[in-house]
Amino acid sequence: MHTIVKAFGGLQALIGIAIGAFGINMASQNLTAGLSVIGIAFGVIVSGALFWCFGAIVQHLIAIRAASERQANALEAVRNRAGATAA
Repeated sequence: MHTIVKAFGGLQALIGIAIGAFGINMASQNLTAGLSVIGIAFGVIVSGALFWCFGAIVQHLIAIRAASERQANALEAVRNRAGATAA
């Protein structure tokens, strides 16, 4: 799921860049709406970047949980081995 979130965040940022290019084109033709379009593009780029970052955070949390589980399993195996030798 986090991969899909990151992919859509990247896609949204790319769409924001395309909107920004369109806004710059409009502003270069002295159209007043160009500045508004550039502002909207900035918002779309930031939103896409935050969406991508949310996916990356979830990916890191999954990796941390997996590492903690591996460490707990290794510690349990050591405890079981120590208990078997003491008996």
